[in-house]
Amino acid sequence: MRNYFAAPIFIFIALVACVTTSVVPAQRLPMMDVPASSATLTSEIERAESTLVALTAATDINDTDKAELQANYTEAVQRLKNAQSYWGKQGTYRGYVSSVGSDVEAVKQQLEDLPSLEEARQVPEIEGLDELRKVVESWRADVARLRDLKGSLEQEMIRTEARPVEIGTRLPDARAELNRIDGLLAIVDEELTRKDLAERALLGAKREELVAEIAMLKEELNSQTQRGDLLSAQSRLVKRQLENAEAELSTYTQLLNRAQMSEADRVIADVAKFLEGSEHLEPHVQALAEEVNSLAHALKKSAQHLHDADLSRDALSQSLAALNRDFTETQKVIQLGGLDGILS
Repeated sequence: MRNYFAAPIFIFIALVACVTTSVVPAQRLPMMDVPASSATLTSEIERAESTLVALTAATDINDTDKAELQANYTEAVQRLKNAQSYWGKQGTYRGYVSSVGSDVEAVKQQLEDLPSLEEARQVPEIEGLDELRKVVESWRADVARLRDLKGSLEQEMIRTEARPVEIGTRLPDARAELNRIDGLLAIVDEELTRKDLAERALLGAKREELVAEIAMLKEELNSQTQRGDLLSAQSRLVKRQLENAEAELSTYTQLLNRAQMSEADRVIADVAKFLEGSEHLEPHVQALAEEVNSLAHALKKSAQHLHDADLSRDALSQSLAALNRDFTETQKVIQLGGLDGILS
């Protein structure tokens, strides 16, 4: 008497050329929520993929039936890959419980080691306009990166805080679906056709996926506090890193603006000196000098505009940050308590 559930899920390969299987007596089969090993799941995926290859080459199956069988095995492969992913995430969540304490302490230490805002503003002197421009562009890129990271952490904190409610809803549904599939797999019909085998293969893959998902969700819930602590510490660190980066960028930008205006003043003075006694200059030389003088004034004006624009950009960034904080809090209220929570 063969236990079809305990046997490998995909037993179709040897049956590609057959229309039906041999008769198997009906029986109830034990169902166990035993974690599948990575090697076992990989083996089942490879077996299913081999079955798909054999189906493609089969000549005794009409196109409609072949397409239906291929769809079942293709979905089964994806379900098993999902199961692999869920088991991997379960291990990651379990790791948080044992290691997150030291991770949080490491992040706190990084926060303590950061220079103060006043220290961040004390930047080293940079020689040359070109080098100063490169430094400013580099700090602008760092500030943009840190702003993105800060936003991502805030979104992840919202998602994490809402997960217990979502998991509390998903777990009963997943368990109910698992029980339903167990019921379907527990009884083996007296005669199994190709279609029956493909459907049972898909049911078995769905079962593997559900068992893995349930295990993952339990571990995710169990590690909720630890992950929240780590996210909170990381968020505080990135917030301070961003403040320091913005302070250094602001200082370097001011230095660049002053350097550009000084350079413009120097050029203007040199041209004015050159034009002294311009009656002795060739007309085309005098015209060129006057053009350079005009460009120098334009450079100084542009530097002043950049300075004003930087001040406006800082003010705009602060306003945007305030709006993002308000949006984050609103989103949190909606996710945790629904619209009633925000309207109450």
